[in-house]
Amino acid sequence: MNEEKITDDEDKNTLSVSELVEDQPTVPVTPDEKELIEETLKSIGQIYKEGFVSTMLIIGEMLFTKIYGGDQNCVTPDKIAKKKTKPKRLLFEQLADKSDDLFNNGENMPRKTWLYNAVHIVADQKLLAGSSDYENLSISHRIALFPLGDKEKKLAAIQEIKSHKMSVRKAREHVSSVMSVTRPQSISYYISNPDEIKFEDSFINKQIETVTSNKKKKSVIKGCEKKIKIIEEQIIKNQETLKKLQALLGHVKDTDLSTKKRRKTKRGKTTK
Repeated sequence: MNEEKITDDEDKNTLSVSELVEDQPTVPVTPDEKELIEETLKSIGQIYKEGFVSTMLIIGEMLFTKIYGGDQNCVTPDKIAKKKTKPKRLLFEQLADKSDDLFNNGENMPRKTWLYNAVHIVADQKLLAGSSDYENLSISHRIALFPLGDKEKKLAAIQEIKSHKMSVRKAREHVSSVMSVTRPQSISYYISNPDEIKFEDSFINKQIETVTSNKKKKSVIKGCEKKIKIIEEQIIKNQETLKKLQALLGHVKDTDLSTKKRRKTKRGKTTK
């Protein structure tokens, strides 16, 4: 979810943490203090994790019940089941798009992808109820399991993740390898995951062959244009951020610290 925006004038004048600690003398940390810091950080991490997971599960449960009507078929990759639940999925997509628009307009609302993750996690939690190994997975690891619609495949993947202590990246790679064996990815998958698109003519031609109707063609074009727009907006945002950081770096490099030290020393002198 996006960060809370500061709108209060009083808050705008509040010093940041970095400003508050600037020029503060470095104090050696004792072993007891170091242990206190580590314990406190651990507690903060646990509270933050529990709060994040709790929020995602609450919203996911609401979406799964109200929008999907508790129908597990809404989140399965099975084509027949997806066709039967199309009205519910379209309703969810409209809701998610609206939330995304509000986010982009500065509202404190979750992104579309966050909502998809929330409802899929709740669906998987119901599908894999009773699996302690699944409950012990991080949120990111659970998200990596989404493409595996089959319960047994999910459970098998969970065991692989657990036994090999896979990172999230490795878990995604494992799921992708399982998917490539079980069924080829659809063109819509590559629109959502453009990093996996290959430039080879054989790959592109194979995807083109799946476009068998004008309706499908229009859908693919719309999906590509929408994804391209999102990426372009992100690039523009990153470029603006990059310029700001480069400007800061330039000013820091150009700062003559020796002059500042002389000024400080001069101001600090006492007159007799």
